[in-house]
Amino acid sequence: MLSPFNKMVKNMSRKKKSQSANKPDNARTVQLDDLLNDTELALKMFESAGQSGEVLLNNLGVSRDQALKACNVDSEVESCKEDLRAACTQSAWRIYGENAHDEHIDRLWKIIKQHLPTFVEVVLTAKLNGFCVAEYIYEVEDDGFITLAKIRNKSGSLDKYGVKYSGELLRNGENGEEILDTDLKYLLLINHPTDDEPAGDMTMARLFPALMLRQHGARYAMQFVKRYAQPLIVGKTAGDKGVLAGQLFQLNGGGATAIDHDDEISLLTLQGTGEAFPLLEKLANAQIQKLLLGRVKTGDLANGSRSAQETEEATRIERINAYLALLNNAISHALNALIVVNQQWGKPIIAPNGVFFEFEKEIKIDLNRANRDKIYIDAGVFTPTKEYIVEVLGIDEQYFELGVRNEKLGVKPQQMTYSFNAVKQLLTANSSLLTDEEITPTEQALIYPFLVKVFDAMSKAETAQDFQAALNEMDFSD
Repeated sequence: MLSPFNKMVKNMSRKKKSQSANKPDNARTVQLDDLLNDTELALKMFESAGQSGEVLLNNLGVSRDQALKACNVDSEVESCKEDLRAACTQSAWRIYGENAHDEHIDRLWKIIKQHLPTFVEVVLTAKLNGFCVAEYIYEVEDDGFITLAKIRNKSGSLDKYGVKYSGELLRNGENGEEILDTDLKYLLLINHPTDDEPAGDMTMARLFPALMLRQHGARYAMQFVKRYAQPLIVGKTAGDKGVLAGQLFQLNGGGATAIDHDDEISLLTLQGTGEAFPLLEKLANAQIQKLLLGRVKTGDLANGSRSAQETEEATRIERINAYLALLNNAISHALNALIVVNQQWGKPIIAPNGVFFEFEKEIKIDLNRANRDKIYIDAGVFTPTKEYIVEVLGIDEQYFELGVRNEKLGVKPQQMTYSFNAVKQLLTANSSLLTDEEITPTEQALIYPFLVKVFDAMSKAETAQDFQAALNEMDFSD
């Protein structure tokens, strides 16, 4: 019995066959576009079907274990995973705890650093499979501290594990099902668990059609090469056709043959180019990259604008943050297990308020805010305070000193006010809003829009006459 997805694809195929029958050769390009559009539509319909991963895989007749193995052997999925490994392992992170001993923090930092690649692999598997399991192997050191000697990634035998609706981890062993300890002994990492999917959301369920397109596309491409790469040999003879056919068959395998002067041999070259295969592969690659990375790699783009790439780059960063959130959960679980194990049986970790793990957020410069602040500072109407730099700009207090830049440049706030008043004299001649009185800070803020116009005119003017002409044309009535 065909699944709904297979029926949809089969109906599309029948439709295209009926429409393309008896069409001339110059319609080949149109048919190729239709093939690509229909294939892309089928992949998107499958991805946005609104069904759980279990239902999608059941429609395809594929088990969770089969889908995971198909993902693990695909070269494009592995390429995306390499990018994600690099992004996760290179992200800055820290372990901290209020009133915690530095010696213990350093010890925990070394443990996490040692096992970070294993944690990343657990996260990547959990994202694909919905969940992943890892086993902690403890070891007692000379001073009595219990450390993590090894973390066994169980991604190769996940078919033996299951997740109950209560969140408990089950293992099918020789003695039947057993509930495992997920507090101290096992790490159970689940990707977006819900009531419908207690074992997590499976990204590989939406990847699977694109994977099959890549694998079967290569198989059909090999058949295409056998069919079209070698020309057909046609012979014409007035004698025994069977004899000539045998000679042509031997000639097709290589070598030479002799024919009578009345016989003829001709080669028929087929016109197939196989251009659909790389296009379909790029289509499948783009689907895989969007699901795993959040964007399509530049080398697989058929076309695209700079703004679209910038948008997809922001999506890629958000997608990586989702992987980092899972990684944060995994490492925090290991830290908590280490603290409890040492508290009960080893050397207690002194951290009265707990130990925490987090990825450090990169502070990005807001160019619009920076340009606006610079104009205000140059005009003398604004001086950044410590609270503004810490709370608004997000820069830690230990990384800056107030007033250092102005002292190095020899610029004082009073000089900024004098330069502002000098510009005020120019504006007085062109606006009835200004008087000869000293400009107050409130008036300076109100006059800021006019200053922007004046500074813009100054930057564009080549001579004093050009600047004066630009001032005369300005409208300061608003």
